[in-house]
Amino acid sequence: MQLFIIIILVISFGFAFIGITTNYWYQSPSNEFNEGLWVICRLHASTAHSSTISEVCDKIPYFKSQGLAITGIIFLSISIILSTIQRYKKTDRLLAYLTITTLTLDTLLLILSCLLFPREMNIRRLGYSLSFVLCSSLLSFLTIGLVAFNARTSQSI
Repeated sequence: MQLFIIIILVISFGFAFIGITTNYWYQSPSNEFNEGLWVICRLHASTAHSSTISEVCDKIPYFKSQGLAITGIIFLSISIILSTIQRYKKTDRLLAYLTITTLTLDTLLLILSCLLFPREMNIRRLGYSLSFVLCSSLLSFLTIGLVAFNARTSQSI
């Protein structure tokens, strides 16, 4: 069971890492721009005479979302380490509580980074990066239950 928990956490970390490092948290319906956690990119005609269109990207200062996402992925890394240690110390109740606490913080921080990401509210579309972060949050939430169940069953043995 503990190996299954670690595998789910590694998959969750992969989803969170892909979601945080890519730049498609939001994309306009007309594909005129895409907005990530770190940059916003717009299609721009290079000259008035040319028909070539290039993508111009600018950094965006979404410090709340960026900070929460980075902190969430750090807590997820700590949870992976704690779960790996807990695999070898099966009856350590403190490790189980620490893992549950860090996973809860990770889930809350990743969800808050998604909620605090500014986007146009009249368009209800999400990019695939935001979807990856939400999948990571769901997997982390599932893992909270598995760790709690595993801690409960290992204590009763």
